[in-house]
Amino acid sequence: MWNGNLPCTIERLGRYDKYGQPSVLEKIETRGSIVRLAPERMRTAIRTDASASGGNAHEQTDDGVILINHDANPEIGDRITILGHKLKVNKIYYRYTIFGAKHHWQCFCSRWK
Repeated sequence: MWNGNLPCTIERLGRYDKYGQPSVLEKIETRGSIVRLAPERMRTAIRTDASASGGNAHEQTDDGVILINHDANPEIGDRITILGHKLKVNKIYYRYTIFGAKHHWQCFCSRWK
């Protein structure tokens, strides 16, 4: 069975406080691995054309891909902290072994603002 090599924290977020910050409902300590993590978000040039067709409008928005142990159960919108990087979960896919057993979660994340 695969186990992540880095400690990470998954925080379930709830309501917002008077300062607009989300409150933490639950903290899950688990292990994970970084597949890809962009060092920083770069501004890109926005190009439009006269026909407003939106050419080249589809750009990659995920800053990182993180693998999480299968027992953690992350959800979309959770905050993952790994190696000091705070990430927001945008997409989640459950991955299985070739025999159909549960293996790990694959989380596509963006930088936490």
